[in-house]
Amino acid sequence: MKEKASLLDYRIQSVGAGRDALAQVYVKLNFGGVETSGRGLAQDVLEASAKAYLNAVNRVLYMEETKKVAVNG
Repeated sequence: MKEKASLLDYRIQSVGAGRDALAQVYVKLNFGGVETSGRGLAQDVLEASAKAYLNAVNRVLYMEETKKVAVNG
């Protein structure tokens, strides 16, 4: 994947309360015209954000690989 990602949407939501609360992050990205989204969940907002971003990137990579398999049989 050589395209740069553009961030279209970023949302943070708290899941739970107090010390046990988790950050749930939703991102929507655009990779060269392909829109995808990802979610991440962690106690730390930065970790949840990284997980959401990686989840979105992995979706694009999966879609690209699926297209290759369908074309090549």
